Amino acid sequence: MVEKEDKSKPDARVPRTIIILFETKKNDGSLNNIQIIKLKDKLGTRQLPTAELLLDGTSAVRVSELGRGVAEISNMLTISRIHTALMAISNMRKDLFLRFDEIIPERIHISDLGKGVAGISSMLTLTRIHNAVAACSSMRKLLMLSKDYSLKREAFGNRLYNYPLHVQTLARLETEVRAATLFVFQAVSLLSKQESGKATEDELHLLRLLTPLIKLYTGKQAMSVSSEGLESFGGQGYIEETGLPNFLRDAQVLTIWEGTTNILSLDVLRCISKSNGQALISLQNDVDNKLSGTPSELSKKQRSYKWL
Repeated sequence: MVEKEDKSKPDARVPRTIIILFETKKNDGSLNNIQIIKLKDKLGTRQLPTAELLLDGTSAVRVSELGRGVAEISNMLTISRIHTALMAISNMRKDLFLRFDEIIPERIHISDLGKGVAGISSMLTLTRIHNAVAACSSMRKLLMLSKDYSLKREAFGNRLYNYPLHVQTLARLETEVRAATLFVFQAVSLLSKQESGKATEDELHLLRLLTPLIKLYTGKQAMSVSSEGLESFGGQGYIEETGLPNFLRDAQVLTIWEGTTNILSLDVLRCISKSNGQALISLQNDVDNKLSGTPSELSKKQRSYKWL
């Protein structure tokens, strides 16, 4: 519980927290002046309902000193956080033990065995880039909402944007999203040159090599950014009516559509093998060209690392 802030006083202190204990029911079995406003529609853990309550005249006992709320509850937080970690591990273990034939129905083959990738390769370039663009747009939208929320949400007497750690988190996400967007639109530019017949041999090799890498990277990145982005909203990031859980739910498919991580990794190796290593040389040429336009000191440091 947080002490009410008195903004009428110029020297008002930051609101202080306390812990209170109240029973949900009185001795006669009736509710302790508690009104259930609504049950919240959450992304998950629906077997553990979360409610919005109105406490009007509710009898309670203060169990901590004013301003000692967080300190007094720390022991319980240790137990609850270890419980959360155990639940995470148990869920991961359960997923690993699921039988494949229990979740995937019988399939019908529509191509010759071993010819699936070859038959669809031309379309994969386009769909994988589309997948990466979708990942970048989703990350950008969520980050914009998170930035706007930080300008309006107050916690402990200050707007979120006034807390350096929160700003650092948003800045890190901004860097991730900008880098991903630049990476994706390099592939878009290469695809444009290929379709117009203006791509050089190096650019064709580069497009073939970067497409699975970009799809893999942005798909994984969208999951990470979406999770961190929802966290920046606190509990509201988990409530369905805010629309925020959609970001995380929809981001999961971006790692699955158009090739999972292992499939994309094998595709990169196939590209290198079929080009007899020329794809890697084209990548090095592209990196060298970009470094030539950077400040000399940075360029010198980067060139000192021979990764081929």
